[in-house]
Amino acid sequence: MDNFQEPLYGNVEQGTDIPVGEIFAIMKTKSRDTLKAEYEKFPTVFTAKCTVGQKPENHTKNRFKNIMAYDHSRIALTPLPDDPHSDYINANYIDSYKKSKAFIAAQGPKPNTVNDFWRMVWQEHSPLIVMVTNLAENGKAKCAKYWPDKGNERFGIVSVTLKKKETHPDFTVRTLLMSVSNSPTKTVRQFHFTGWPDHGVPVDASALVRFREGVKGYQRRVEGRGPTIVHCSAGVGRTGTFIALDYLLDQAEAEGKINIFNLVQQMRGSRPMMIQTEEQYYFVHDVMLEELFCGTTTIPVQELQPYLHRLDQVDSKSGLSKLEGEFAVLQYMFVGSDDTNKAALDPANVNKNRVRNITPANGCRPYLSTPVDGGTDYINAVFIDGYRQGDAYIVTQMPLPDTVVDFWRMMYDHNSATIVMMNEGTKMDKTAAVYWPESGSATYGPFTVEVVSTYKSGDSCIVKEFELKNIKRTKEEPRKIRQFQLQGWKTSDPTPSSTEELLELLDEVQRWQQQSGNTTITVHCMNGAHQSGVFCAVSRILEKMKVEQQVDVFHTVKAVRINRPQFIDSLAQYKFCYTAVEEYARRFDTYANFQI
Repeated sequence: MDNFQEPLYGNVEQGTDIPVGEIFAIMKTKSRDTLKAEYEKFPTVFTAKCTVGQKPENHTKNRFKNIMAYDHSRIALTPLPDDPHSDYINANYIDSYKKSKAFIAAQGPKPNTVNDFWRMVWQEHSPLIVMVTNLAENGKAKCAKYWPDKGNERFGIVSVTLKKKETHPDFTVRTLLMSVSNSPTKTVRQFHFTGWPDHGVPVDASALVRFREGVKGYQRRVEGRGPTIVHCSAGVGRTGTFIALDYLLDQAEAEGKINIFNLVQQMRGSRPMMIQTEEQYYFVHDVMLEELFCGTTTIPVQELQPYLHRLDQVDSKSGLSKLEGEFAVLQYMFVGSDDTNKAALDPANVNKNRVRNITPANGCRPYLSTPVDGGTDYINAVFIDGYRQGDAYIVTQMPLPDTVVDFWRMMYDHNSATIVMMNEGTKMDKTAAVYWPESGSATYGPFTVEVVSTYKSGDSCIVKEFELKNIKRTKEEPRKIRQFQLQGWKTSDPTPSSTEELLELLDEVQRWQQQSGNTTITVHCMNGAHQSGVFCAVSRILEKMKVEQQVDVFHTVKAVRINRPQFIDSLAQYKFCYTAVEEYARRFDTYANFQI
């Protein structure tokens, strides 16, 4: 380390400016491999001195030994009278757009550095803390809790009082008062973003952008005070991502262009490993493409009609309508899980897949636990989150003759009381196994399934009620399951013939869900994607619409594609999602009176 010259990056080629008006055309040329190659040009070692952070007395103040504060940009705390080494905290100044030292990128406090963290907030006159981690994730501690839930708590020389707490869907805002001995009390506001998942990056980038707008609004109110402190756990990954988005959105507005590559170089000159992973580097590109090309896609219900009219307007530079542009951006983005699908390709399971390139990743598939002779824990199915409930849906393929027993194992093991069959039953396709008896009861492995009733609901939905029994559990009450089969949508067609058919089906399913305890809904079509994706996407869009009175087709489609990227496989299906929303909204006299 002693031979290092102070920064920075003379060995890395310059990035390319991206004009806002050409962002889609340029991003289309940047494959994931291209971005990966760019990212790999950033060094993975220290590029400046961090002698203070490397002192033995400071080792326990660093959460990770490869992430320390560079000497030239670190925040030097005023030492405590009895501790000459108390000037160190793992934090660095970072520039915002056109403003030096606007941010402090900090490690999330550890139990032994919470007092130092508050000394820094006080010393730097920071009016604002941005927290982009949860206290614990996936069972691991990420950050020590450094605020009181109520009343007052002392952290070393700083006394902190919670004055106000506001809770939002993806973030919480806390107003805190801090005081030191006889000095005047200072106010600091903490914006805590809670919508970042345990792994990866936020699915709905707009939530993070809206969060940043709230932060920006408060920054304007406290202009002229100290820097904004941003922290996650290590203080480089999510922290770097948030600061980068803030910088780039300001740069785009001021200059009409952005330069992501150069910005990462610049930030890493002040603090190591800013933008810590390839996925975060991709995410920054995706967010800028969304924001600068698609614009706002979250629409209040009252503004739905004008937005729908704008979908047909053609952008002069891209030559695409807004609708085509949104879908093209979705096609460009990588939103699929990078988790392994090893189980799906295991020799014992590979013939259980109807389509070889539509298989579940291990991290999002339902595991089968009821034992059967020669069986495994595998079925070609994935969990899909609903708007309000995780794993709200299990999406699977139409059972093959050899997977009917596995289908009923899944229904039993995951306590699903609802089956939505999106494909037409066909006796011509011998691979499409009818998994229920035509009448009476039938045995499938360790289960008996009895048809209790069959009736038609509306013009396009047949409802069957089954009783499912586990033969080996004689004292267990039979489970009631209803199957809702949509009629008339041929697998060869991209969409149903009308939105009314799907909306009627959704209504029927919702009524049964309320009766049966809102269990996981099992949805299937022939390949487990083509028709099932439309059901899940429209269902989730309407859930948000009813709860928030807002519509966001773009981010909903992006979200449901995470575990099954083949969902919404055509522009026609994407347009159908908007058409279904429009038809649903028409059921109400006025948008202003739209209610659950």
